[in-house]
Amino acid sequence: MQKPSIGRIVHVIVDPAKNNGTDIAPAIITRVWSETPDSWCVNYKIFYDGEAAPGYTTSAYLFENEEAARTSAEPAIPGSRAFWPARV
Repeated sequence: MQKPSIGRIVHVIVDPAKNNGTDIAPAIITRVWSETPDSWCVNYKIFYDGEAAPGYTTSAYLFENEEAARTSAEPAIPGSRAFWPARV
């Protein structure tokens, strides 16, 4: 698993109603807390595509990929699960 650091960009699963109809938004890591067995605990600022103001999320889960984020047993609160973007 990649190690997060301040300033890295991740993708976050969000409420599509706040994000111009899509459920993925970019975010920038602002704090790294700790590693858990399947993820990292981080803070980040979400940048929505639309009129919603950037959202700040604390103690969120960062996973290795989108599948792990979507299938995790952790709480599924919109904006609380992030993952590394795929390399293109």
